Amino acid sequence: MKTDIALIIPIYNAGKFLKPCLDSVARQTIPPDEVILIDDASNDGNQNYTIEYAMTHQWIYGHSLNNLGVAASRNIGIKCSKSNYFTFLDADDELMPDAIEKMKKAIAWRPNATMLQFNHIRHYLNKNKSITKVNLTAKRDIRQLDIDKKPYCKYWYSVWNKCFKRGDNPIMFNENLRYGEDALFIIERLLNNEYIHTINDTTVKHNLGKKDSLIQTKTREDLQKFYNAYRDLLFKDSCDNWVKIKAIVTLMEQLVTTYAL
Repeated sequence: MKTDIALIIPIYNAGKFLKPCLDSVARQTIPPDEVILIDDASNDGNQNYTIEYAMTHQWIYGHSLNNLGVAASRNIGIKCSKSNYFTFLDADDELMPDAIEKMKKAIAWRPNATMLQFNHIRHYLNKNKSITKVNLTAKRDIRQLDIDKKPYCKYWYSVWNKCFKRGDNPIMFNENLRYGEDALFIIERLLNNEYIHTINDTTVKHNLGKKDSLIQTKTREDLQKFYNAYRDLLFKDSCDNWVKIKAIVTLMEQLVTTYAL
């Protein structure tokens, strides 16, 4: 059973969070089979440090001359990877010491799963307080998942708490979106009849209360692009499962309400 995993880290002006992020990868009990760092034209002075870190640990490093966005960075990482599975880490978050080991065990335990979701710690920087998200369902049938309920919805449509099976033609992120690209990526996989499994093992510390280095200011144009992308996905010929349609509609309603200008 092949459990090789590529860890893809998009980087854009991560600042002081970059070192603990990279250190958390270097300290894994079982290292990823590939670590791919994609610097999206950062200008915070960390570029040389990132290159040296990658060379020291024999990681793959890529750098774009223009800021293309997190979706493009993740796509580059997927295309560069050769492993059967891939996972993502934001450059201002941290892996738990045994995160990759837990992912490999989960893959071996559920070899047919094409998307595995793990637990995480939410760390509030402004309060210096950490809360573990608990009671993740272990159900693998999409019809039994509460993906349209808050706050579960938010973390279901994130990619930093999941591990994905690559497949022959992996789904890519929509590079036209400046936000909402994570959710679209997940929903496209749901529509592709993914075999999903959720595991309560904690794999990542997700920092909150910071100026997010990967999220940019949203405009009306961004909102329109978001709406168009989800509308097109909703009316795809393959979208015939009412539960999945409900998930898309619910997500659109929540995000439009949250980000409407």
